Amino acid sequence: MFHLKALGVSDEAWRRLAVDGAAEILSVFRRGITIAPLNDHNGRPIFVSCPGEGLLPEHVVVTKKDCEAILAHGRPGDTVFFTKRHRFRMEMPSLSASAQTIDESLKLLEQFVPSNGMTGLNIPCGEVLDDAWEWSEVFRCDWDKLPSWETEERRSVLLQRLIGRGHGSTPAGDDMLVGAMAYIAVNEKALAHKTFFNTIRALESKFPVLTTSTSEVYLHWALHRVFSSDIIRLMEGIMSGDRRKIERNIDALLRHGATSGLDTLVGIILIIRNSQKYCLNVLFGQRSLLSL
Repeated sequence: MFHLKALGVSDEAWRRLAVDGAAEILSVFRRGITIAPLNDHNGRPIFVSCPGEGLLPEHVVVTKKDCEAILAHGRPGDTVFFTKRHRFRMEMPSLSASAQTIDESLKLLEQFVPSNGMTGLNIPCGEVLDDAWEWSEVFRCDWDKLPSWETEERRSVLLQRLIGRGHGSTPAGDDMLVGAMAYIAVNEKALAHKTFFNTIRALESKFPVLTTSTSEVYLHWALHRVFSSDIIRLMEGIMSGDRRKIERNIDALLRHGATSGLDTLVGIILIIRNSQKYCLNVLFGQRSLLSL
């Protein structure tokens, strides 16, 4: 049994933890643990870490001393209790930016993705970012070209094949989708219905059978505009065109997991490229003036 001092609790984790903060350890990792509240044992896992590891949608930040103790001695099944003091919310802001600003930010993002770098799908980044990639259609922003029945059916089939695709606690396909949803969320001009957003929301009840419990958390909260602090700050940099902020937060994002950060970045690039193509089509009069 461990009594831990919580320096901060995400809004989502705060609502799920009981007054005494009682929870059971699910897994112990190199940089933190996952827990399940005793009063909500079948719910999504909550991440626990020391300061400096970024902030996640369902997250408890504890003192460094307590974190070191739980990592050294904690085991799955052990009970922990948290003092709940401060709460925080990781909601994506809604921002605007010119097409030129986004183009310049996109070019900077692309510099951090080596064409021969390997994604979590065991496919080189260059191949994933090519229009001929088998899953590139998922990130299209011009689905209105297709009949409505065909659009929904194809979106659903493609997404169910991509969700959970890859290895690890957060499969690469999911990381790419979370990255894409972050851009859809931050851009106030985004037309979510022009993307896969509504279709993936309709698939949420299937997440438990399509992907891992950890990845389910990120996909769920992405649908509700809640993301990790590193992703939020990167999106703010992209929309403002702040080069230093973009570079600093790409570095932070790329430290996520073995390839999770890179896969998330690839998803961001894919959706921005497709949305910018859509804007060009609009400018050349191929459809009414609607842009993502």
